Amino acid sequence: MRDLFGISAVVAALAFSPVTAAAKVPAQKQSSVRAASAVSTIGRFSAAPASAQTRVFDVSGIFSIDPFGSPINEVFFLDIGAGSEVTGLSWNLTFFADAPSWLSEGIIALSDAAVTTGVFFTPGIGDDFPGSGTYAGMADYTDLGLNFFVGNDGLLRLEFWESFDDFPNEWDGIWQSGSFTVQYNQMNVVPEPATWGLMIAGFGVIGVTARRRKSAITKA
Repeated sequence: MRDLFGISAVVAALAFSPVTAAAKVPAQKQSSVRAASAVSTIGRFSAAPASAQTRVFDVSGIFSIDPFGSPINEVFFLDIGAGSEVTGLSWNLTFFADAPSWLSEGIIALSDAAVTTGVFFTPGIGDDFPGSGTYAGMADYTDLGLNFFVGNDGLLRLEFWESFDDFPNEWDGIWQSGSFTVQYNQMNVVPEPATWGLMIAGFGVIGVTARRRKSAITKA
């Protein structure tokens, strides 16, 4: 059984698209950062006034386990309203990475429920070492070109994952305390008559290429 040690954490948001990671070498780990890609909406909606809203999500006690899409990762859903636009994020949280895992490997994916559009949020980007970190900041996704829309189900999907899997099928890190706040425009949308019964979202596939070590690390 692995012990949980102390804690304490900056930000990068990656547009959803395949992320190709570099090989892990003893001297350093290279991080890949991909620019924003076009966002998409699901279905067509009639015009309706937008209403700026926020939702706070407490990350305390959530584990960072395996690569993106793993069935054992912790996943949550926030109902923010059909067709709502996610416009930004602010955070103040603490993350702990168990050696040899690094702080830069803990990532939160925010997306629509179908996982076709969204962002990757990496508080500890650049902190290529284990231990704890406390991170606070904010990002305007509209200014960065990273704003995106949820589907007609209104669900914002949150998946907590690891960019490099040091302990397969077991946690690599834990979000020990704090929260982040999602900023969004609640569209109060109404599907156009022609779209009733036609709004079926397909599941997107997001590839994450695993990094391979030069030498294996044996877990005690």
